[in-house]
Amino acid sequence: MLSRLIALFTGGMKAYKVQDLKRTARYGITAKNFKEFLKKGAEKLKIPEDEVTIVLEDDGTLVDSDAFLKTLPTQTVFVFLRNGEQWKGGINKKYKTKSDLMKNSAQTRIRSYYTTAKDQIEKEAKGHTKEVLLDLLQELTEKLKANDFHGHYFDRTAKAGKRLCDREGWFRCQGAFDVNKCELLHTINPYASRGYRQLFGLWNLDHIIEKSREVIPTLIEAAKQKPKDKHIDWKYVYKLLFTASNLKLVQIACHKKSAREGTLKWQDFCQ
Repeated sequence: MLSRLIALFTGGMKAYKVQDLKRTARYGITAKNFKEFLKKGAEKLKIPEDEVTIVLEDDGTLVDSDAFLKTLPTQTVFVFLRNGEQWKGGINKKYKTKSDLMKNSAQTRIRSYYTTAKDQIEKEAKGHTKEVLLDLLQELTEKLKANDFHGHYFDRTAKAGKRLCDREGWFRCQGAFDVNKCELLHTINPYASRGYRQLFGLWNLDHIIEKSREVIPTLIEAAKQKPKDKHIDWKYVYKLLFTASNLKLVQIACHKKSAREGTLKWQDFCQ
């Protein structure tokens, strides 16, 4: 209930922290999108918008799109660089190892899937249907916490069956949603350098059955249509949204954004 009230009163705003390269001052700002975020941050730091490059304080990853900004949690700290300035620093001190940093990267992506699913339900579901699904999301939250938001996906120290890389940190593209493997043999090791970590940000953890076009709309329909003696199978919802059974790690060249043929029926969510 508290999270719903916060969403209502903030109007979709998220809170962030911004600072310049010298780190002499840090400011809090709120924004709905990247354009607003850039404008407010530049104003606070007194830097012309057209002279700004924005990076994460954690590791210097470039932030230049609304899509990427929305995947980042509230209170993320950003560094606004002026023309000619270069980000300096290694891994944020709050991370003891590169595995800790990569674990956080995976958790951030999974949290973004939860957030966007919740936002879509709040916008598209109505009345009792919305209440049923928001209660279901609370169950998903508890399961995500128990699984540490699947940080193991990018953690090279995790068990072989849980991580998506080898013990050295090499990731292999799994190919588009409609193929069994990547024919171009794309590989990357974000543990090797900051530059490769930045490039890894362009790799998608893609839903095979699409989250926003199929999973959530069909879930909403299930909540509307289910018989009184049935309930929504939250474990099946969790499987589709957050587990490797419906996720593929895909290099951007292999990522297909075209609409896919629907495979779900609302009855699939009922038990």
